[in-house]
Amino acid sequence: MAQIPEELLASFLEILPQLLLIANESSSVEYEILQRFDETEMTTDALESLGNIRQRVSDRYSQLTNAMLRIASIQPRATSDSLTIISDRIVSMQNAIPAFSRSIEEIKNDWGLS
Repeated sequence: MAQIPEELLASFLEILPQLLLIANESSSVEYEILQRFDETEMTTDALESLGNIRQRVSDRYSQLTNAMLRIASIQPRATSDSLTIISDRIVSMQNAIPAFSRSIEEIKNDWGLS
């Protein structure tokens, strides 16, 4: 396995569960809206927003894990460019997580969900 700096590996391992939690939360809220209010013209925007959040998080999760697997396969060392790309993606995701969480919370508040 290529040498991946410990700090980068730690950031990678820290962000994955956060992304999973956001995907889970968006699915949970979407399910709750569907159960309580059905799919109507009124709920369409919220359901669409939640689906978009889940898809964006899923895409980012897949991109990041695939990139890390490719880097791990590089022998004997990963290039600094590859490590920089991964680091930049992690930072981008870390910056996006609060916005995703806020969007989910706003939808929950709009629909009176706890």
